[in-house]
This record gives sequence, C-alpha cells and structure tokens, in this order.
Amino acid sequence: MERNDRKINRKYGKSPLLGAALALSLTLNLATGACAYAVGAYADGEREKYERICGKCAYDAYCGMCESIRAGDSQSAAEALSRCELFSGAGETPALRAAIMADDGGERLEFMTPIEDDGDTRAAVRDALLSAEEKARLRGFDAASARGYADGSGWETLKRAIPSEMSECRRVARESIGGGVTLEAAENNGFPPVYTFFCTNAAADVTRAGARLLRMYVHRRGCAEMRDGETCRASALEFAADHGLGGAVIVSETAADDAITYSMRGTVTAFGERIVCDGECIKITVQRAGAFVSEFDATEYYRCRPLEYSLPKRIKSREYAAEALGEDGGALELAYADGRLFWRKSGAKTPELDAENGEIRVQNP
Repeated sequence: MERNDRKINRKYGKSPLLGAALALSLTLNLATGACAYAVGAYADGEREKYERICGKCAYDAYCGMCESIRAGDSQSAAEALSRCELFSGAGETPALRAAIMADDGGERLEFMTPIEDDGDTRAAVRDALLSAEEKARLRGFDAASARGYADGSGWETLKRAIPSEMSECRRVARESIGGGVTLEAAENNGFPPVYTFFCTNAAADVTRAGARLLRMYVHRRGCAEMRDGETCRASALEFAADHGLGGAVIVSETAADDAITYSMRGTVTAFGERIVCDGECIKITVQRAGAFVSEFDATEYYRCRPLEYSLPKRIKSREYAAEALGEDGGALELAYADGRLFWRKSGAKTPELDAENGEIRVQNP
C-alpha cells in the first residue's frame, strides 16, 4: 500500500496541470488581496478629500463670519454661520446665532476662537463653534431668542449634501448651458454657497454642496426652428428631471411671442397620491426657437424643501373631498403648504378642504 502511495505522489506531485492550478490559485489570492487593498486605499483617499474640502469651506466661512461681525453686518455674519454649521458638521448653534443677530458691532468677536487653516481644519472650526455656542448660552442667549431672524434657515436638502469640487460644479454648469462653452468661475459670499460660472452670453450658479444647479440664464444666439407649446413643455420637464427635479409638476405657464415661462412645484408622494408642495417653486423659461431653456431658478425649491414633511396619519378621501367641495374628484389635487395638507381644485380663489379634519375655507380670499 505504501508503495502505491509513493507511486501516486511521484506521478501527480510533479504534474504540470496541478502545478499550474496551484500557481493560478496563488495568483488569484494575491490579486484579491491587492484589489481589497486598493479599494481600501481609494476609500481612505476619498474620505481625506472630503474632509479637506469641508475643512476649506468651513474655514472660509468662519473667517467671513468674523469679518462680518467686526464690520457690524449681523445678517452676513449669520449667513456665514450657516455655512460654518453646514461644512464643519457642528450642527445648529442657535444661541450663537441669537448673539450675532442681537449685536451690531464687533463685540461678539469675544465669542470666537482664532483658528488656522492647517491640520484638521474642519474639526478646529467645529470645536470653535461649539465653544462659542457655550459662551453665548452662558451669556443668556438661547434658541427662543433667535427665532424670527432671516439667517439662511431652511435649505435642508443642501445641508445634508456632500460638498463638491469646482470641477464637478463646472461640469454641471457646462451641461446646463450647453454648446461646449469656456466658463469663468467665481465664488459667492452669501448663502447657500455657490460657484458662479459665466461667459459672454450665460451665467449659472451651482451649489457647492451637492453640485445642484440653482439658477441659470442663457442668451441663445442664432436661428433655430420654432417649436410648438407641447415641445417646449416637454423640454422644461426634461430639463428639470436632468437636474434632480423629476417629481416637479407644472402648475401654470405664461406665453410670449418668443418664449414660454413655466411655474413648477415640487411634489412628494404619500397616501397613494402625488402631493403638490406650494412653497417649492421652480421657474423655467423655454425659448420657442429650438425649445432651448434660457432661464432657470430653483432657489425657492431648495430653500423650502424639508427633509421630512409633517403629514397626518390619515386624511379625508378624494371622494369625500369631491362631495364636500362639489367638484369632480378627478379635478382635485392634494396640496401641502405651511404645514397643512388640503384638497383643492387647481386655480386661485377656489374652496379647499383640510385633508385631516374636513374644514372648508377659500383659498387666497
């Protein structure tokens, strides 16, 4: 038996096929390990890049806030504070905001800690904001005293978006404007933080958080075939969808000889219904010549769109609303505004029914 085992070992131990299989297995193991290492290194690199971008944006905002406080410009300081909160990850600092808005001089600089743009800058800004927040609380400022100030509040969808590099924002602007243009770039000092790209006949604001097109204007040169209203309407909807607003619906349009301007609203789906959100306004102007989009403004959409909606657990049915309002159920739409959900027929000064309790009132009396 032992002799047979030795024969088998001699026969297959030096087999070219077996050797090749072993070599292939070893190669695959090494390749798998190298791939895992490369993926891990890439992820670490992306994290470092993300932290670096956030840190730079947070530092710029912090410096701008201190400069505005020193100049006595409380509004600009509060807007810069919003950017600090956004990019540093410090979260809301209502007491510091109240302190800034309550003062019109440089006194509030006593709350601020000097920082430098080196090392872990994002963490340094975050720590400085939290320290200033604590100082403001000790001085008697709180969230309640901050209410009512115009300070860049809202913008919830952008606050959760990942900061984007200028190259990505430039790509969005180029695709929006079209034509392979060469664009100059500038940064704004307001809120939300954007890159502004422009050339001789166009300008576009793209948010630094999320690389979303916020505003655009283009003067189209040349002669193109005149298109009908249906084609222009489709162009507006397609443009909105291309920029992450695919759920938006057209609620009205204004036609001129050379262009059509569409007023759109954002939507959310619940209760098996598409809900029109009144505050989330989008405006798109389409040139009849070529059905090109020449103007776009989604400022109010991003300012007003929340991360969550305060919707009731149950609502009155479409059939109930149609009977109460004396309307065709198919003509009614479910709308959301000012924290209320209601049924209505499209158009101004029409009765509307509170979707939760069934109370009827007149819209825009």
